Amino acid sequence: MWSLLLHVLAKAFVRVWLATSAHSWRRLPRPADQPVVHSLGPDPDQLIVIGSGAVVGYGVLSYELSVSGQLAHLVSSITGRGVDMHIVAAPDLDVAAARATIATLELPRFNVIVLTIGPIDAITLVPSLRWRARLSRLLDEIAAKSPVSLTVLVTGIPSLPTLVTLPSAYRAAVGRRCIAFNDESAAVVAGRAGVSFVPFAPPAINLVQNPSRQVHSDWAALLAPAVAAALEATVRPAGEQPAGGATP
Repeated sequence: MWSLLLHVLAKAFVRVWLATSAHSWRRLPRPADQPVVHSLGPDPDQLIVIGSGAVVGYGVLSYELSVSGQLAHLVSSITGRGVDMHIVAAPDLDVAAARATIATLELPRFNVIVLTIGPIDAITLVPSLRWRARLSRLLDEIAAKSPVSLTVLVTGIPSLPTLVTLPSAYRAAVGRRCIAFNDESAAVVAGRAGVSFVPFAPPAINLVQNPSRQVHSDWAALLAPAVAAALEATVRPAGEQPAGGATP
């Protein structure tokens, strides 16, 4: 009961703080172009990133320069194939919003889904057990409408207090929630066919003070090996060609 009340209060507090604080990352520019990036090459793999936090593109004006766009090019350089990267990212995209997004997608067209969910849930102090239950339901729904060839990668939540400025009395609670969510995510993923947990622990940097393209490149480099490995492990039926690169 107390944890739910804390979540309600934190959600209201965060909404006001993000709208008014000079330290809010919501003040940074972010991409306004089409959320699709193509890396040229043969037999393009179809990827989709769904989430908030790092993949929103804070500090850059094009998805090409964002974590997702640079991830597409890095993965392509590893596999030697093209990549069509579709991006569904928003500042408030939590687990519930991810479930709504999944319901609108034709999942069989994709080879890999990268879920970068959790930052907004951690900042609003969603109870850990509720996070675990919501993530489990999301993965269940993905499995129910996916071919066995599709791989889901659940990325870890970085230590948010090391990347953004938060009110001092609130930082420790958010940091603990990030750790707890990662533990819960790894437990939920364990034993699920076609689903893997990918740790994501970028070096400490103040994103609001350093909103550069290089930051996005460095973050993409942390994820690229796992995404490329997932694609290489995917076995396509003989003669099957990936779907075209239209926006989902």
